[in-house]
Order: sequence, then C-alpha cells, then structure tokens
Amino acid sequence: QVRAVRCKRTNELFALKKFEVEPLQERSGLNYNKLHLEEVRAHKSIEFHPNIVQFFQSWKEDRNLYILMELCDNSLAGFWEERIRLEQEELKRATADTLRALQHLHSSNLAHLDIKPANILRMVNGLFKLADFSVTLRLDKKNLSSSEFGTGIYVAPELLQHVFTASADIYSLGLTIAEV
Repeated sequence: QVRAVRCKRTNELFALKKFEVEPLQERSGLNYNKLHLEEVRAHKSIEFHPNIVQFFQSWKEDRNLYILMELCDNSLAGFWEERIRLEQEELKRATADTLRALQHLHSSNLAHLDIKPANILRMVNGLFKLADFSVTLRLDKKNLSSSEFGTGIYVAPELLQHVFTASADIYSLGLTIAEV
C-alpha cells in the first residue's frame, strides 16, 4: 500500500509504502516479509540516479515496515488502466529513461527482475523513474537460486530456468512498452 504524505515541517510531499511484517505473510510459497526487507536493502544500496525513485528512509513500527520515497505522478499501468493514451514521444521517453535506470543498476551488478508497467513511474515534469526493488538481485552472487522474481507475462524465459541475467530486464521492458 502506497500513499502520499506531507512533511509537517517542510510541507514537502513523499510516497510512503507500508507493509505488514508480522505475522509472517506467506502466500503462494513466497515469504513476503523477506521480500519487503530485501526491497529496503536493495533500494538503500542503489546510488542516486535521476531515473530511479529516490529512497529516503525506512523504519519498523509495531507490525509494519515503512519506506519513505520520492513521490511520483503515475505509473505506466495507471495510464493504461485509466485509458489515457500516451503519445509516442512519451513512450520513447519512458523507454529511454528506463534503459538509463537499468544501465545504472546493471553497472552495479544488480538486476531488477520485475520490470512491468506498475514499476515505471512518471514524475510531474515528464521524467520516468524505475521503482519497486523487492526482487532485485546482485548478479555477482555465486548462488542465484531465488524463486521470487518477476510478474506473470513480463518474466523473461531464462528466469523460469533460474538463470538470472541483466538481459532479463531488457526483455521485460520490451514486453512492457509493447503492451502499453
């Protein structure tokens, strides 16, 4: 669950993502507590890039985990669901901006592994940013045996064979842009 929040001191708007972390949430064999903690770890480790949603802080309070991030205007999925047709130039911009974000991740030996319309967000100024790092993996790990990756039709074929490469992100981006 993500919502906009305003800082009382500065009046600045942020996105606040909230997860219930206890009791242990397991659905479809996935440990969602682990996914949420991995998202925080991965997002914190990424150096600033203009095409990646900026992470500010995270904290646990009671049974919830919170992530405070940069607030974006909408996602590609949001435009699609609202039947707002993006102009060809906007789709080109979304593609180029996402490729820049992926280049930054891949140069840091990270693969996003969940590229889909809901994870490509647009700022009010028209800049597109990549979000949701819950299944991001380090590509330099010796044993990549994660079973937690991707979303349905956007999953690259090699991920189904547990072969995790940066090219899987490019495949998923192609499907995403073709769909939108």
